[in-house]
Amino acid sequence: MLKVRGFSDRAAKGQTASPLDRAKHTILKHRRVDGAAPFLYHKNDIFVRGGRKFLNTSTVSIMEPASSVGAWGQHFPLIAQVYDNVFAKPIYRDLFLAWFKRFYESAEEGELAPGQALAMVGPIHCYKSWTIHKVLKPAMGGFADFSSMASGDAGGFTADVFESPLAVIDDARGASSEEKRNQYAAQIKKLVANPVHAYHKKFETPTEISWSGRVVLALNDDPFSIRLMPNLEISNADKMIAVYMKSWEDHPPSEVFKNIETTELPHFLAWIKAWNPPKEVLDERGRYGIRPIIAEEVQERIFQSSLAYSIQEKLAEWWARRTASERKTPFVGTASAILDELGNCFRSSPEQMRGITHTILSARLRELVSRGDLGVDVVKRGPKSKKSLQFSIFLPWVEPKGDVTYDSTEKSVS
Repeated sequence: MLKVRGFSDRAAKGQTASPLDRAKHTILKHRRVDGAAPFLYHKNDIFVRGGRKFLNTSTVSIMEPASSVGAWGQHFPLIAQVYDNVFAKPIYRDLFLAWFKRFYESAEEGELAPGQALAMVGPIHCYKSWTIHKVLKPAMGGFADFSSMASGDAGGFTADVFESPLAVIDDARGASSEEKRNQYAAQIKKLVANPVHAYHKKFETPTEISWSGRVVLALNDDPFSIRLMPNLEISNADKMIAVYMKSWEDHPPSEVFKNIETTELPHFLAWIKAWNPPKEVLDERGRYGIRPIIAEEVQERIFQSSLAYSIQEKLAEWWARRTASERKTPFVGTASAILDELGNCFRSSPEQMRGITHTILSARLRELVSRGDLGVDVVKRGPKSKKSLQFSIFLPWVEPKGDVTYDSTEKSVS
């Protein structure tokens, strides 16, 4: 390559080194780097992180916005029409647009600001995949499938994801077990919260890089697909936003969107830059700038696919089989006592209780308590009490099934 650039490998008369030798010496002495890795949208070829010098190998770039700005939908009528029709509530649209604005503008500045993972949840024909392929991908310069890395099937190679601004799971794989779901959640949390990641390209030595791209989940709202959502525990609470989308029944044919990336998207980007998001979706003191809102519809579907919901159904079945006198007052007992009751109730179908220990039951009962109005409460105890935690269960709205159909006084064999 140096020869093509015009450097001769012949030393001049009286010289010991050729121009090619001198060029290579300069490269080795003054342009040495500690590694090569992608640093998305950075404006320089060389960047320094942690006192180490890297060659920036990133080739992604954002789409340039249009030079003029109009009103909402003025120069992008189809995009505006989509987003006016597919969000279940107006605040979900504003939440998505604010998330996208922060992402796009920080990329334009050359230093990506950290941001939450985005989950778009809804039925078919709600333009989840369309948003990824027609808006996010062309606007931000590409995306990578995150499914294999999230599930641990990528063999430790992470280059595809970290060379892309978007790590996408487009409803491709479901979490077949609680363990797999926890694995997905841990990877998503790690990608969002950690500033440094292991960049490993095949046949190359791994190195550490900074990555502040975005994780995007496009999920159907059925019980199988929704299991890809991470558990929304306290440690995950600020790292996710989720919008609920609805089907657009009379949507136009797909052909009308064929060239939308060139005809409308630059104008949409110009509008995004000029738009001021409403304060209700902003979190000016938070690390990610956007309020970590999880749509109520998404929360409910997550709950309906959870073990806590299954426990709630079992409690209702058990309560319906109790005698009339037993249903008049709350049942108070420890998780072990409640587990015994459920074991007796489902003695004829023990598979329904398989894998449920008193520890698991206690955790899920506390989850039901935290949701409120589900008939499960914690019995208050003094600060110095050594008694085991007890729960109160009272479900007066559950329809009885006549007389008790099992011996509630007989303890099951553990």
